[in-house]
Amino acid sequence: MGGRHLIDTSDPCWILINAFSAYPSCSISKAIAQKQVDVAAVKASDCKNNICNPFITALSSYAMSGSTCMLKDTSTGKDLSASALSTVCNGIQAPSLVIPGVGTLTTTTGDDGLGTGAIIGIVVGCLVVIAMVVLMYRRRVTSQQTKQTVVHLEGASGHQPTNNSSTKEPSYYLAHPASSKPAPQTYNVTTYDRTMDTTMSSTFSHHTSMMDMSDLELHRVAFNQVRMVKAVAQGAFGEVWVGEFMGDKVAIKKLLPNRATPSDVEKFIAEVKLVAKIDCPYVVKFLGVAWTRPADMLLVTEFMDGGDLRNVLDASRTKKTTFSWSQKLECALHIAEGLVFLHSMDPMVLHRDLKSR
Repeated sequence: MGGRHLIDTSDPCWILINAFSAYPSCSISKAIAQKQVDVAAVKASDCKNNICNPFITALSSYAMSGSTCMLKDTSTGKDLSASALSTVCNGIQAPSLVIPGVGTLTTTTGDDGLGTGAIIGIVVGCLVVIAMVVLMYRRRVTSQQTKQTVVHLEGASGHQPTNNSSTKEPSYYLAHPASSKPAPQTYNVTTYDRTMDTTMSSTFSHHTSMMDMSDLELHRVAFNQVRMVKAVAQGAFGEVWVGEFMGDKVAIKKLLPNRATPSDVEKFIAEVKLVAKIDCPYVVKFLGVAWTRPADMLLVTEFMDGGDLRNVLDASRTKKTTFSWSQKLECALHIAEGLVFLHSMDPMVLHRDLKSR
């Protein structure tokens, strides 16, 4: 971006820093990002430049009017206000500015008001500020579009299993593109959660009063058909149970009761939506989802009765089981096939927490 800096707009110096950074030919731009200016160099160089002179005077006088921005004068070591820069070039005559077809313009200031050069500086300063606003807006839009085209699948740090569990409960943080379907079916969170206290209900209403569940209706199963048998893993976000569904042993994931906040419920709904889209022989099979209210949602998947890969590898070291290198290579190939499937999804899914346990 040619020396441009991204500045926090809450910084009182952000206009000055961004504007002067756009003019690297002016010496004032060299250290302005660090809120430093060499006033002696400005007087010796910029004040005699027919572009830098009016630009410094105009922007310092008007764009910084009423600002609390403070700079360090490296030539004296003293602090000075940004608005004080408007007087730095007082008494220093910049060369005449010749514009073809217009004539000669000077930067002198008369008793009655601003000179032509200062007016040019004001116009240039305004154009720079407008350009900055447009640039920042375009970057924000581009950033949002980028987030909407990739789904990040990762386990949150700190979601460690309890001492009684051998498996880390996976947690996912997703960025889904906005749905283009008209009038999706939604459920009011507070309607389903009559037992929540007033504080929790108001929190739900503040963050989001509606949650889109329409995509899950196709996969919904009766809540009373899913039977919880035994908890096998717990993390900071949720817990995994062994259960039964339609006569088969299944794995069931649910939120912890104390994590049924609007944010956690939304993340879990997003996770279920993603898992429901995955149909790959190398990824745990999705069987269905059940709920009476969003906070009670149950994610039902096939139960992997062979345990996790880490246990199998550890057991093979002690000769309790046989896990040959050909089997290991086949297992690695299947993992790669599963990742290829995730990467081929639209939007692409990136798994950031792949491990053997």
